[in-house]
Amino acid sequence: MGSNKLLMEYVDAIMIIDHKGKIVYSVRYNPRFDDKSNSEEFKEVINKNFLEVYPTLDIEESTVINSLKYGVPKYNANQKFYDNKGRVYNTENL
Repeated sequence: MGSNKLLMEYVDAIMIIDHKGKIVYSVRYNPRFDDKSNSEEFKEVINKNFLEVYPTLDIEESTVINSLKYGVPKYNANQKFYDNKGRVYNTENL
């Protein structure tokens, strides 16, 4: 196996952000979450700005912001941040 090959053990959620930072798609579907995690709440972020939903993100460290800014994906970056409702997220972005 080459060192450039990505391994994905699980996916908890998928979020798609357009070139202006607007969230255009969001879903959380890993069965280890409870029903609240799969609720309509994750659809509420659609059409909102990414930094509005995740205001504690460090713009310089955010893999999402840097991917949008430089047009280059950043892999395997662990990040801890909070959403606009105070919930903590620990992510590994692939």
